[in-house]
Amino acid sequence: ERKVWLYIMSAGISAVYTGFYFAVALAVGFPVPFSYLTLDMVWISLIVGGLWIYIGPTCRASATVRQCLKKHAIFIYAASSLAVVYPLFYYAFLCAREYASVQLLLTFALPIIKMMEKLLLYRTTAHASDLQPVFIAFNVDVFNALFVSSCMRNSTSMSVTTTLMMADFVGACAALYGLQNTIVHI
Repeated sequence: ERKVWLYIMSAGISAVYTGFYFAVALAVGFPVPFSYLTLDMVWISLIVGGLWIYIGPTCRASATVRQCLKKHAIFIYAASSLAVVYPLFYYAFLCAREYASVQLLLTFALPIIKMMEKLLLYRTTAHASDLQPVFIAFNVDVFNALFVSSCMRNSTSMSVTTTLMMADFVGACAALYGLQNTIVHI
């Protein structure tokens, strides 16, 4: 009986989210801009609400389960911050297209953004230290590589392109050095 309820709830969440996405696409146009940022919060809320109904008594009875769910929600929001920070940076980079000196200054912000996002995800995954490298690599490093390549494609001068490449190279060297230190301590 509980499995049937889970299937019905999953189908209901999917139907409601798809209908909501469809309505927004009709109002705004398809593809919905920043849908990961705006519409996923609706999806997450539906899932959390559904899970609260499904396993609510267990959650209320166990402080451990509540704490795990809270940590997982914090991680989801931290990972979602990537979908806000990097597009805003890219928008600023594109707006500065006519000013190579401004693009050059923005280039120095990219490694700082990468480091801050890595620290954020590192702190939010401290409870799962064995999964930290995977979460950080597949979230921050993939986003950073995407936006470094996008910025290189839209850079207006050779100095900006060279600086982007050097900043990415130095960041990769620092990551490898940190990995080496981690391996030594294991």
